[in-house]
Amino acid sequence: MCGIFGVVNFSGKGIEKEKLLEAWKRIEHRGRDFYTLWVDGEWITGKSIEGCAEKIPKNFHILLAQNSLSVSGRSYLPLEKDERVILGDVKVYNSEELGECENDLEAFFGHDLEKINGIYACAELDLRKNALRLFRDPIGVNPICYAIGKNLFVFASEMKALRVFKNKTTTLEHLYPRKFLVLDIKTRKMTFEKHRVKINFFPSKFVKKYEKLESFLLKAVELQTAELEKFGILFSGGLDICLLAKLCLELGRKFTCFTCGTENSEDLKYARKFCDEYGIKLKEVIISQTDVENVLEKVVYALETKNFVQVSIALPLYFASLDSRKAGNKVVLSGLGAEELFAGYYKYRKNLEKLHEICAKGLENLWIKDLYRDNCIVMSNTQELRLPYLDLKFVNYAMKISPELKVFNGIEKYVLRKIGEKHIASFAWRKKKAAQYGSGVVKILKALAKKKGFKRKSDLLQAIPVEDD
Repeated sequence: MCGIFGVVNFSGKGIEKEKLLEAWKRIEHRGRDFYTLWVDGEWITGKSIEGCAEKIPKNFHILLAQNSLSVSGRSYLPLEKDERVILGDVKVYNSEELGECENDLEAFFGHDLEKINGIYACAELDLRKNALRLFRDPIGVNPICYAIGKNLFVFASEMKALRVFKNKTTTLEHLYPRKFLVLDIKTRKMTFEKHRVKINFFPSKFVKKYEKLESFLLKAVELQTAELEKFGILFSGGLDICLLAKLCLELGRKFTCFTCGTENSEDLKYARKFCDEYGIKLKEVIISQTDVENVLEKVVYALETKNFVQVSIALPLYFASLDSRKAGNKVVLSGLGAEELFAGYYKYRKNLEKLHEICAKGLENLWIKDLYRDNCIVMSNTQELRLPYLDLKFVNYAMKISPELKVFNGIEKYVLRKIGEKHIASFAWRKKKAAQYGSGVVKILKALAKKKGFKRKSDLLQAIPVEDD
């Protein structure tokens, strides 16, 4: 994947190179294989952000920057074609179906978005129309943020890059996934258009057959792992991720599961049991209070929030992802999305009459916290996150499944468990604790807060001196 960053300088006055360098450096962790700049029609490449930044002219009008992570030897460099410049944090899973492409970004020149199976956050400069367009995949897997100031328009993959330019007149926003942002560079007028790809949040009728659901999931796993020589799976031993791991095994993929937890934690226990049963390679990341204390500031910085729930969920993800990266993996799989699609949380079971509406709202809002959190945490370790449960075809069919099959006789995610039973037997029926509890992280944070003299565990995070929302 990539980090993308851009500036439209309406005033034409010089912008301090230190600010530009600092902003771009804040997202360097998203890719360190290639660095590219497009500045007022001129291309600049370098082996580092500093090397590229040295060549930026003082009074530029438009700057577009990308730092890329190369997966499977493919480069993801910005492209210019037909008076359009496009850069993006992009992964196209069905690139072979679309024909020969220089890289995944080229798919966005000659194909309708409806034909692209993938995740993306792009910036497209149309030199003919003098317009800048920002757009992302409709689920909102890949992030893109923007800032509007008196004389500047700035965008970046993560909000932390934009805070470099923040002042009293600056507004910072996350781009809503189901909208395109269009900036008229001459008039400075900003408008929004509907996304061309739709998610069927509210189908006209529900279905009670789920055979296609299984085939859609298998296809998603197949596409998202096809070109990878090896990869990691962020593994907690729950239904969702056990099913993904078993499908990867059935496809003959080469992967390792990475599980994080305290010694004797529930997640570690179930992860060992499952991987032993199916002969899957498991790497255990056993964490202590000292380990958590050492990375806490780094995790809060990556998340850009001190919210206790978000940080406690992110910590086991961070440790597992870090260990996967140390093992040489550039890609990790996660089971994120299954809870919203199949009513996995307790809040879904409390109101069965409105179950579908609650699931739909959960999916609609997944991008706001959960997707941004997991993307930022995994990318802080310079890894690409892939999410088979959020494949668009799978999502649209899952939303058509009758709510009666999602919670049946008090059993949540019933239909997914029935599918899972064919592949992972009794493991499909495990009742799992949330990751922050199953890994033992919440207990560590409570103990750490007490050790430092804080009355509340949340005060531990509030004391960390980093920017947040």
